[in-house]
Order: sequence, then structure tokens, then C-alpha cells
Amino acid sequence: MPPSAVRLKFIRVSSNFWSSMTKADNQEVSKELNLSKVADFKMCIASIEKLCEIGNHSAAVHLLRELTDKHAHICVRIYNRLLNSAIEANDFNLFTEVFKYLLLSSSPPNLNSYTSVAKSFQVVLDSEKILNFIRDLCEITKDREPTVMNQIIFAIAHSGQMEKAMLVFGELKKMNSNLDLVTFNTVLGILGKAGLVDQMLSEFEAMKDLGFSPDATTYNTIINSLSRLGMFKMCKEFAREMSEKGIDMDLRTYTALIDSLGRAGLIKDSINLFEEMKRCQRPSVYVYRALISNLKKAGNSELALKISNEMEMSFSELLGPRDFKENLAGRRGKCKK
Repeated sequence: MPPSAVRLKFIRVSSNFWSSMTKADNQEVSKELNLSKVADFKMCIASIEKLCEIGNHSAAVHLLRELTDKHAHICVRIYNRLLNSAIEANDFNLFTEVFKYLLLSSSPPNLNSYTSVAKSFQVVLDSEKILNFIRDLCEITKDREPTVMNQIIFAIAHSGQMEKAMLVFGELKKMNSNLDLVTFNTVLGILGKAGLVDQMLSEFEAMKDLGFSPDATTYNTIINSLSRLGMFKMCKEFAREMSEKGIDMDLRTYTALIDSLGRAGLIKDSINLFEEMKRCQRPSVYVYRALISNLKKAGNSELALKISNEMEMSFSELLGPRDFKENLAGRRGKCKK
């Protein structure tokens, strides 16, 4: 069949005709694709989207296979469209196939890709299906950084599926694969947010046993979790351990500790730490508000008013919602001696 005939087939594809195509039709198109160049790559991509739209998911994935076999570059948007189509069709096997194609492509997954993984897990009751998928992903990414698995664990937990997130993490530990400090920090945050302190501390020890040294993010995650649960004594213990290891406290650490000390009624310690923080960190609105609130609860309205006035006078210099994350990501300083 000449190239013009192949082009005609793709015109048919883009016009809804694939909605009723048979297996033999698929094979015929495959044969022609293997023998001829694709005349119009954009037409192929449009065909995939059209097939997804009309619900012919298997044909869409079939065309994806043909394009990937020819080493065509397909953008992540198309992969995400196919992932969502597989979810709509409640076809987990199709979903896993597309996601594996994505990992093998030159287009890295994005936030939407990982969100799709979390959505697909919501309807999978068979844990072995999930684990088989995870094992396949580990094999594909074994020579890469564990970014993919870290993002998957975070996305699953963020969607409210903590048990499945821990199932994936447990499999990674069992395989001793695709683990790094970020993996453990992510899991510590998941457990801390759920109030599972004993399990969080157990994973903290397991992390060290596996040779991963805690960093500022690790300690901040634990201290913040303990602070939210009112476990002030343990907050101080971890802050001391952090200091002994030579890890500088950042704004997030100071904020959690100042708030913890204040809520524990240790106002003097809270104020002293607040003054220390101002010598090495650009304060945030949050730490001021936490301190003022705790002072009022302790009945120290005079000092609360003084700190409140100080906050108002320096308000334009304080970190707020817009730049707070930037500060946490990289702004650390050492206290002046």
C-alpha cells in the first residue's frame, strides 16, 4: 500500500471510524505503519485523542505502541490523556501499560501523571496488582534516582490512601530498592500527619539503620509532628539531637519549637528562642502570631502587645504566605555569635 493510502487510513482514524474497528483492522494499520513513514505525526496524535474521546481506549494504546516503536517523541500531555482514559474505563491493566510506556519515553511524568496513579489505585482492591505494578516500575527505574517512587508515595498519601502508600513503601524496603532520604522524609511526614508517632519514630530508627543520615527536613518533619500533638518534651529532645549533629535550625524548626515551648507554658524559653531566631533568620508572620497567641493564653497581655507592635512595625519585612515556601527550601543562616 503506498504512503498516500496509509494517510487515508489515518484520516479515517481521525473521523470516528476506529470506534468500530476490528482486531484485523488494527493489525492492518500496524502492518502499514511498519512499512511506511507516518505522513503526519500531528494526525496520529489527534487520532489518539479522538480515540480516547470516543472510548476506544485499546485502539488508542495500540496507536501509542506503534509510535513508540518508531521512537517518536510523544509529549507527557498525551500520556496523561491516555492514563485518564484508562481510569475512565476502569482498566488498571491498560493504565499500568501506559504508565510504563511513559517511564520508558523521553517525557518525564509530571504532577498530573502522579495524580493519575493515585486515582487509579482508588479502585484497585487487589494489593498484589498494586505490588506487581510497583515491582515493574522499580525494574524500569532501577538505574535512576528514586524520584518516581517518591512522587507516587506522596501522591497516594495526599489522596487519602495512607495504607496503600505504606504498602508501596513496605515493598520498597523489602526489595531494598528505590529508597533514599527523601523517601523516608516523605513517609515520616505521612505518619506524623496521621498522628502515628510510634510508627514514625520506628521508621526514623529504621532509616538510620539503613545508613541514611537525617537532615534538617527530617528533624523539622518530626519536630512539627510532635509539636502538633503536644509532645513538647520530645520536641526539645529532637532539637537537641539536631544541634549535636551540627545541623542548623531553619525557620521551620524555630517556628515549631517556639510554638511548642509557648503552649507548654515555658514562656521565658519561648521568648529566648524567639530572640535567637531573629539573629539568624528572617522571621515570618506565622511565628509572631504563634508567640502572641501563646502569650495571651499565658495571661501576659503586656508582652503580647509589645510583640504585636513589633510585628506591625516590621510587617513589610516578614515572610508571609507567598514567600514562606521559598524560605523553607533554601534560606538558612547561622546564628551570630
